[in-house]
Amino acid sequence: MLKISKKASNTLSQIFCILIFVLLVVGAISLPSIMNFFIKVFYKPAEYFLPTVTILYFVLIPAFVAVISLFLLLDNIKKDKIFSRESVAYLRTISWCCMAAGALFFILGFYYYMVFLISFAAFFMGVILRVVKNVIEEATEIKSENDFTI
Repeated sequence: MLKISKKASNTLSQIFCILIFVLLVVGAISLPSIMNFFIKVFYKPAEYFLPTVTILYFVLIPAFVAVISLFLLLDNIKKDKIFSRESVAYLRTISWCCMAAGALFFILGFYYYMVFLISFAAFFMGVILRVVKNVIEEATEIKSENDFTI
């Protein structure tokens, strides 16, 4: 089994975050042409173009915020500041971004029914991140109490 160090894993994760950020920028630039292609392939009316592109551009907002927050969270992990209020705030931001994307994809699901699955996945990821955020928040409080007692 391939095993890499914590530092290398964190660096690799940050590189993936940068790659995703770049792909989001490229996707934002090419979104209209991509949607023209999909509308033709799925034989949807041309009236679907504007609402679909508008919703997808709105989805890009929480996507960018989530990727930036994830990068900053990874930076905190690299600095050994895992159990900090900043890390909890980054997790909270990422979870709310997942919820916002899920809500926007839910609206888009009325145009393309399969998008309801993406909406569900985004909501589910948001809930998982809320639970992780609550665990990290509790651990942060316990750590701060222990720091005061020692």
